[in-house]
Amino acid sequence: GSGGLADGAPCTSGPQCASGVCSTWYTDSDGDGFGTSQSSRQCGTTRPSGFAASAGDCCDSDVRAYPSQQGYFDTARTGCGGYDFDCDGQDTPRVEPTFVCPMTPPCTCASAAGWAGPRPSMCGGTGGKVLASQCMTMASCPSPQCFLGAAMPTANQRLSCR
Repeated sequence: GSGGLADGAPCTSGPQCASGVCSTWYTDSDGDGFGTSQSSRQCGTTRPSGFAASAGDCCDSDVRAYPSQQGYFDTARTGCGGYDFDCDGQDTPRVEPTFVCPMTPPCTCASAAGWAGPRPSMCGGTGGKVLASQCMTMASCPSPQCFLGAAMPTANQRLSCR
């Protein structure tokens, strides 16, 4: 390039830089690889510490929140609140079944799991959940259903969202 600014120096255009490249970097306080809309321009192509090549982070104080996040979490975003971990503008609950007891013998519940009743209505809300490891099995069914309610162990779980 024709400019004399060294890599890492602030710039507004490539010709100012010795490398001929003036890159835009976005502030990334949580280190998740996505920055806020606040940007800085510097000579060169080496990403400076505390910055990312892409913007779009909807909660730069929580490393779990970034565009296209695929995980689900049962606690709100740190520093931002809410459960929009994938930065799509909405809290997306994990789709999980409501526990359904087999209606025919041998009433094997070993592979069944799900909410023991209505799913919590809000992200982070709690409800009883039947886990596969807790499900009871009946060798024979005096009535065509497994034990539910007090006889069916449930775990108090939070609704996970992203």
